[in-house]
Amino acid sequence: MPSPNVSLPVGRRIKKSRTVKSDDENGVMTLNGYANDGFMVHDNEDEEAIEELPDHQPLKPPSRSPGLPIPISAELKDLNEIHRDIVNGFVREAKVAEEKIRKRKGLRSPLFTEKELQVMAIRWTTSLNKMSKIPGIQLDKVMIHGPEILRILRRYYSGYREVMDPKCSGSNDREIVDLLSSDAEMGEDAYEEEDGEDSPYFNTNRHADIRA
Repeated sequence: MPSPNVSLPVGRRIKKSRTVKSDDENGVMTLNGYANDGFMVHDNEDEEAIEELPDHQPLKPPSRSPGLPIPISAELKDLNEIHRDIVNGFVREAKVAEEKIRKRKGLRSPLFTEKELQVMAIRWTTSLNKMSKIPGIQLDKVMIHGPEILRILRRYYSGYREVMDPKCSGSNDREIVDLLSSDAEMGEDAYEEEDGEDSPYFNTNRHADIRA
């Protein structure tokens, strides 16, 4: 009778797991201590499975888009009512002026965002140096177009100081004269209101009512 042990070629030998008897009810266990359930995995396959696991990467914090560190709504909420009113008025007038600048120079993209204009009036960035420190603002636009917006901002700032402290009006005479002269050089329609009315934010009677 021929021997049941048939030798296979070297390259085609099958690796078998040796089994041992076990006292468990399942009866048979492999040498590595696991129950022989008929599904065997070769050692080299285990190593390959481990090698294929992706490298552990720590969770990255969500990326934050560039912008202002403090929400504008929070800063506006902390302002007094007069300051908030003036911020809104400045933003409306500055947007009109900004649009005129773009049309005059054939520009399409906005020069300053509404948030940047709000920050100008919230923090009173009354100089190019202060304006250039606004987070996210483009410095080249500040240097080229900032002076025209500054003239509007300084006028609102002077009016705000006069409302909050009438004693400041005398000390600001020189500054107001300079601002008026600068506005005249730019043309009579540079900052003209769309409806042709004067800005209500620096009307003496209106401020008197506010203080009352």
